[in-house]
Amino acid sequence: RLPFSNQLIHDTTKAKKEWIGPNFFLLGKTPLEVLDEVIARFSDAGICILLNNHSTTTHWCCNFDYNGLWHGKNKFYDQTTDMWISDWVFLANRYKSNTWVIGADLRNEVRPQRTSLFFPRNPNWGRKNKNDWHRAATRAGNAIHQVNRNWLIVVEGINARVNTAMQLSFPHLKPVRKKPVILEVPNKLVYEVHNYSFSWTKANILRISKSTTYGKLSKEERIKAYDRNWGFVTKLPNGATPVIVGEFGCSTNDKHVEEWLRDLTDYLYLNKIGSCWWTLEEQIGNSSSYGILNDKLSEIDVFLDWRGKYLEKCWRRAHN
Repeated sequence: RLPFSNQLIHDTTKAKKEWIGPNFFLLGKTPLEVLDEVIARFSDAGICILLNNHSTTTHWCCNFDYNGLWHGKNKFYDQTTDMWISDWVFLANRYKSNTWVIGADLRNEVRPQRTSLFFPRNPNWGRKNKNDWHRAATRAGNAIHQVNRNWLIVVEGINARVNTAMQLSFPHLKPVRKKPVILEVPNKLVYEVHNYSFSWTKANILRISKSTTYGKLSKEERIKAYDRNWGFVTKLPNGATPVIVGEFGCSTNDKHVEEWLRDLTDYLYLNKIGSCWWTLEEQIGNSSSYGILNDKLSEIDVFLDWRGKYLEKCWRRAHN
C-alpha cells in the first residue's frame, strides 16, 4: 500500500543532492519520477503495489486538516472532484503495463475537512451532493476501469464526525448494508477499514459519551464491534464483498495493547480478511516506531519482538 498525494503528481521540483542520501539515481527527478522508481524497485522484487491516494497536499496525514475530502479549496492546493478523478485515470494509464501495480485505494480516511472558517465539511454516503463519497468513489472506479479493467478498486469507509477532543473515529462500513458501491466492471471492488487500539468504535459526536476505543473493549465487545462496523460485509447473503484492513499497527513500546492486537489478528485469520501493517520502516533503535524493518532496512524484524506471534498467523494465511 503505497501512499501518494495529488500535489506530487503535478509538482515539477527536482530532487536535490541533500534530499536523496545514497540514492544518487534520484538526483534531478520530479516527485512523480521518484514514485516511478519506487514502483519499479518493488516490481523488480516481486512485490504487489496498491496505490493509495493518501492526501491532496504533500503533508502529514491525518488530523482535522485540509485533506479530509478528495476535493475542496485548500489553502495549500485546490482540487475539484474532476481533477481528483483525472489524476487517478492518469496513474491507471501510466502503470497499465506493470502487472505488479494491482489497484487504486481511492482515498485515505475520508473525514471532516477543515475550512478557512475552521468549521468542517463532512463527507456522507449517498446524499447525492458534492460531499457524497459513495458517488465520488463510484465515478472514480468506473473512470479507472475505462483505461485499466484489471485494477482492484478499494473504497474506504468514512469518518463521519470529529469528537470533542478533535480526534477522528476511524472508517466503518455500516452504510454498505443499505447502499453498496456497484461498479460497471464486476468483481473488482474491495472495501477498506483501518483499526488501531485508539480507534473509536462509533463515529457520531452525539453518541461519543456512549463510545470508547477498541483498545478498552473486552474481547467479546471487540469482536461484536468488528462484526457490526465492517466484518458483516464479508458475509452479506446477497453479495458478500472482500474487506481489507488497510492499516493497523502498534510499536514495541505498546505492550498494553497486546490484547487488542491478539483479538484483531484472530478475527482477520478466522474470517480470511487481508491486511496491511502500518508501517514499513526501521524500528531498531526507535522502539516507539510502528516500523518492522531492521537497521539495515533489508529484513523484517517484527518476529523478534512480541508483535510477531500475532502477525505471523495473518501472513501465513495470506501465503496459503
